[in-house]
Amino acid sequence: EKESISVVNDQYGCPTYAADLAEIIMNFVEDMENGTEYSGIVNYCNSGVTTWFDFSMAIKEFINSSCKVIPVSTSQYITAARRPQHSVLDTSKISKMLKTEIPFWKDSLHQCMNILAEKLSR
Repeated sequence: EKESISVVNDQYGCPTYAADLAEIIMNFVEDMENGTEYSGIVNYCNSGVTTWFDFSMAIKEFINSSCKVIPVSTSQYITAARRPQHSVLDTSKISKMLKTEIPFWKDSLHQCMNILAEKLSR
């Protein structure tokens, strides 16, 4: 709806697709129902690292938006919430525990956007 938006380009993270997270949780549940015991804390997010700006650009490209996305630094983007500049999770433990490969964030974003587009077209 806007002609342009400003998005932080110096904060790095790993987007998480809720459907991928739900699948991982169900894998744990199924394993535990079958007698597998787990302990400790694990992290989950999709694989790959991106900035909020690059994440926004991926969405923009996918939906073919004409909205101008303007990269700004954290110091230029005033918000009440303080965000870390590097919030990348180590997912190697969960990947080894479940013997699974974690999907790349951009692949999962496209999957999510395709589902949304399908639902909106109905």
